[in-house]
Amino acid sequence: QADETRLKQVLLNYISNAIKYNRLNGQVHIHYQPVTDSRLRISVTDTGYGLDDEQISKLFTSFERLNAASSDVEGTGIGLALNKRLVELMGGTVGVSSEKNVSSTFWLELNCQVQTTTEKQAQTPDNQPQVISEETKAAKTILYIEDNPANLRLVEGLIKSQTQYAFSSAIEPILGLELAYTQKPDLILLDINLPGLNGFEVLKYLRTNDATRHIPVIAISANAMPGDIETGRVAGFDAYITKPINLAKLISTINQQLADQ
Repeated sequence: QADETRLKQVLLNYISNAIKYNRLNGQVHIHYQPVTDSRLRISVTDTGYGLDDEQISKLFTSFERLNAASSDVEGTGIGLALNKRLVELMGGTVGVSSEKNVSSTFWLELNCQVQTTTEKQAQTPDNQPQVISEETKAAKTILYIEDNPANLRLVEGLIKSQTQYAFSSAIEPILGLELAYTQKPDLILLDINLPGLNGFEVLKYLRTNDATRHIPVIAISANAMPGDIETGRVAGFDAYITKPINLAKLISTINQQLADQ
C-alpha cells in the first residue's frame, strides 16, 4: 500500500540517478518481485561504475553526493535521503546492493494487497492526483514548507481562492528543499519551527544553491517579538509573517514579492 504521488517521486529519483550516474551506452532495468504474500520489492538497476562499501555506508544521507560533487553531474545530494524518508512514511524500507565497476541496484519494499473491484470503482476522479494544466504551469508558483497540516490547509485554501498562483507544499524540510531545487518556484513560504532543519537552516541552503538563491522567501512563524522579526530580517528573509496568520497581510506580502520580479 502506498501513496501514489510519493511512490512516483521515489521511483523517479531512483531512475534519474541510474541514468545520471551510468556509463556511456549503459542500461537501466526496472523490475519488481514479491518478497512475501504481503510485501513487494521494486528495484532499479544500472550498469554504471558501482559503489564500494565506504560509499554505500554514506548513502541515504542528506547532502551526500559522494564523488559526484567533483564531477559535471548535476544534483542536490537530497534525492536518496528523500527517498528513504518518503518510503518510511509509507511503512516501507529502502536499500542498495552494488558491485564496484559493474552495477548498482537500488530498491524499496512496501506492503501490498490485492485491490478488489469495489475498491477500484471507489477511486473516483476526486481521489486521483491533480493534473496541472499548461495554463496553471504558466502561472506564478508558490511553495509552502510547513509541518502543520492545519496551517497548510489554511494557506492553500486562501491562495487558491484569492489568487491565480499555482501552489505546492512540503510537510518536512528535506522534501521542501528537494522541491525547491527541482521545481524552482517563484516564491517560497517557510515555517521557522520545522523538524530536523529549522527555517533558518533551510534558508541557508536555499541561499547557497545557484538554483534557488534568487527566490524570495517569506518567513512564517509564531515567534512574533520584535527581536524575532529582526533576526529573520538579518538572516535574509524577504518578509516575515507572524502567526496567527493575518490572511490579508499574507496575500498583500505575496503579491508585493511577486510583483517585484
